[in-house]
Formats: sequence, C-alpha cells, structure tokens
Amino acid sequence: MGWSNATVIVAMESMTPTRTPLWLATVPAALLLASCSGSASPEVVNSAVAPATQVAQASTQASTTTQASTATSSSAAAQNSAVPQQDLTAAGLAAIATAEAAGEGRAYAIDDQDEDGTWEVDVLMDSGATEYTISADGAQVVKTEPEDLDSDERAALANATVTLTQAITTAVEAGGQPLDDADFDDESGVWAWEVSLQTRDTDIVIDPNSGGVISS
Repeated sequence: MGWSNATVIVAMESMTPTRTPLWLATVPAALLLASCSGSASPEVVNSAVAPATQVAQASTQASTTTQASTATSSSAAAQNSAVPQQDLTAAGLAAIATAEAAGEGRAYAIDDQDEDGTWEVDVLMDSGATEYTISADGAQVVKTEPEDLDSDERAALANATVTLTQAITTAVEAGGQPLDDADFDDESGVWAWEVSLQTRDTDIVIDPNSGGVISS
C-alpha cells in the first residue's frame, strides 16, 4: 500500500482502546483510505467531513441545551427556596370573609389548615351554626356541614362587640407571627377570643368587648 513508517505508527496507535468521539465515528472509510494513499480529492474530503461536522455541531447544541435546561431548573429551585413563608393570616382572614358572606352570619372560630390546605370556619346564623370548609386561598367554599353551638356561647357572641377578624388582627400584631387558629372560648367563666399563632406555644387572649390583649 506504500504506507510510510509514520502511517504505520498512527495505525498502531489507533488500535489502542480509546473512547472514539461521536463525530469521528461517522467519518466515512473513503476519507481514511484516501488519506492513506495520499490521493484524497477535495470532493471526497468535503463529502466526508460535512456529515461529521454536522454531527459534531448537533452534539454541541444538544449539550448546550441540556446545560441551559439544568441551569434553568437550578435557578427555579433557588427561587422557590427563597420564597418567603405564605401569609397565612391573609388567607385565613379571606376564608373568614368568604364563610361569613356565604352564611350571612358571624364567624366565631377558624381551624388551622388541614393537610389539603383548606380552612374550617364556624359561622353563627339566625337558623343555627354551620362549619364552612374554605379553599386554601380563602376564596371558595368547598363544603358545609351543621355545627353545634350551645345557648351560652350564642348569648356571649351576641354581646361581643369585637369580631373574630379584629381579634386575629390584634393578636398577629401583638405576637408578630402568622395565624394558626382562633376561637371564642370560655375561660373560668369569662368569654374571650383565643388566637393561636405559628411557632408560639401560648395563645393570645383578646377581650371580646374592648379588643385589648388580656394575656399573651
């Protein structure tokens, strides 16, 4: 074949197990044979190199796309981790407003969010009491069911001048934490609003008439 010593060395080195690049594996045999004989024409070289170049470019574009996608995912994850805690107080107050509007009554308790994120709001109406399950954002009624309310609590609520919403707002301002839950409760014969906040072990008790903080 007329190979030179340098050609033989290159051929032997090519036999060493290595990882062959994708673009090199696509080079037609005609180009290799032509280079050995030293008679490769421009047409043969161009027809061999063009597909290889296209494959190399496609591989580079795919790698760039993958890197961009990974960077975008990482950026989104970082943004999500930097998002502040949801304002539970605003959602809870919205849930109270939605329940009161639906029942045309007065809310007297709100339970903390369930696993599905919904709120449970108890509303006193002329016809009785109803528990409203409200969506996590406080905007929609999910379901309703009857609620028991004794005559003593009903009478105390009728005399209270401070609403549940006002009591929660005062407690959140005093405690500096978002809402957990709140209700109208009898402590040693004295009715008052009791508001639980996130990360606090003790309730903040609000006077149902003056609106002041009784204890925290």
